[in-house]
Amino acid sequence: MNGWRQYAHLLKKIKQLNRDINRIATKKGPRYKKRLQPLYRELLQKADILTQRARDLCLVTGQRLPEIADLFGPNTLQALILRTERVADTTRRRIIHGEAVANSDKLFSIFEPHTQLYKRGKAGQPMQFGRQVLVFEDAAGFIVRAVLMKRDEGDKQVAVRETKSLQNDFQNGVKRLSFDRGFHSPDNQRELSELVDHLCLPRTGVKQSAVQLVQADDEFRSAQQNHSGVESMIGALQSGNAMKRCRDRSEIGFERYMQLGILGRNLHTLGRMLIARENQNAAAAHSRRKAA
Repeated sequence: MNGWRQYAHLLKKIKQLNRDINRIATKKGPRYKKRLQPLYRELLQKADILTQRARDLCLVTGQRLPEIADLFGPNTLQALILRTERVADTTRRRIIHGEAVANSDKLFSIFEPHTQLYKRGKAGQPMQFGRQVLVFEDAAGFIVRAVLMKRDEGDKQVAVRETKSLQNDFQNGVKRLSFDRGFHSPDNQRELSELVDHLCLPRTGVKQSAVQLVQADDEFRSAQQNHSGVESMIGALQSGNAMKRCRDRSEIGFERYMQLGILGRNLHTLGRMLIARENQNAAAAHSRRKAA
């Protein structure tokens, strides 16, 4: 097909444009946003040429044209065309037209489109790329439920829904539940209180949380003290069960990798209990968790 012999030339030009854009964006300086615009226009023009040629290639080879369902599907030619066009459109809106684009409209990775940008709230890394996972741990240390949250969901949106599913799985046998303050909202406080007998859901804000703690009963304080065990389990999943970085591709691969890591964590917990049954003084049997 005509035009594809230029791929090496186009690649060279695009790499040069990318270097020029990065140089200006890094150094900034006066009116740096204005100086970026002509470079971005040329880069977008090159992207339009490539995506149009790729669409023509689909027609010539008898393949179907890209459809909206391909956006989050497997890494096919149709998917890569659609994702490139989405990223180009986002860039045009942000850089050329100065529009503020919502995170839900952005793709943070062409090859891993399910990647999410979320507010972690930690010093040094307030924002992070990845996916959020909601885990429920029982009193013995087993992870009894793990949910890969949707790309556009936050903690507050899933707390009630997943607690209902948890109670359904255990025939309403969950009596005490502890969340961190990121899950708090007035509606969640009310609805979760109806689902469990003893709820520990700290309020946001220093003054409100202090008042809540003064008014809290022994069950609330005990649950709050035990909540650090959940944070420890999350760290153990990352350091001991390979969940710091997913090595599988696609969203299906991500969820499979996640569930295998959780299975590994539960096997560690079971192994520690079996060792403790045989030898209480063994180092592998040691746990700071209270007996359940």
